[in-house]
Formats: sequence, structure tokens, C-alpha cells
Amino acid sequence: APRFARVIAVDQSGEMLRAARRRLAGVRNVEIHEARLEALPLPDASCDAAVAVLVLSYLEDPAAALREAARILRPGGRLVIVEAARHADEALRRRMGQRVSGLDEEGLRALLPKALRPVVCRALPPAPGAKGPGLFIATARRTPHGG
Repeated sequence: APRFARVIAVDQSGEMLRAARRRLAGVRNVEIHEARLEALPLPDASCDAAVAVLVLSYLEDPAAALREAARILRPGGRLVIVEAARHADEALRRRMGQRVSGLDEEGLRALLPKALRPVVCRALPPAPGAKGPGLFIATARRTPHGG
């Protein structure tokens, strides 16, 4: 928030929103909304950037959330995704509540609408002592004409 004029946070979890409100108490440039990522409460082409951190593998329809990200981005706007890398640990997937066992670059590219291109993906280095699947970061830009 200190680096941006305006930040809009969206989550469907009341618990996560309460935690965000506690952490952001007194911060004036952050709006917090309770909503599904598949139906964002924002106008078309209203955002310069969108960030999705560790959410896609938990959604029933991640492609719908990515279409919404494309919808709210201005032409040239950037989408940044941080996601768990594909893994084979079924017990971990169930314990974490993931619908799918992470994503890989090919799977992410298949989910992205044509309005978001090009995608650049790279693995993130694990933190010392980290457990669980690795993470990757991907970026895309909203095409000037929406696809």
C-alpha cells in the first residue's frame, strides 16, 4: 500500500478479510471487498495491475477468475500470479484444500484467456527449511484489444 495510490483487496474468506483489516488498520488507500474471484466487484478496465497469490489451485473454475482478471485490467495492465507448482502429494492436496495439485506453466497457459499474453513463468527459490511444493511466478499483460 505505501507504494501505490490505491489498492483493492478481494477475498471470499471472512477470516482472511478480518486478518487483512487488522493488519491494514489506519491505512487509507486500501479497499477490502468480500467477493469471489470469479465475479470481481470492479468495473471493466479499471486496474493497472492484478495479483493472484496462491489462489488458482483452490478454485473450482480458475479460468473464470483469470477471465475476470483480464476484464478488470486496463489495456497493457499486468497480471502477476504466484502459485504452487504441480506436485504429486495427494495427502498434502487434501490437507491444504487444493482442488488441483498445483499448476505448471502448460496448465496455466491453458487457463489464460486470449486477452492475457505473453506469459513468462519461472520457479521461485524455496525459503530455507521450506516444506511442501515449490512456488512459481507468472506474469502476463492485457492485450490492447482484449484478445
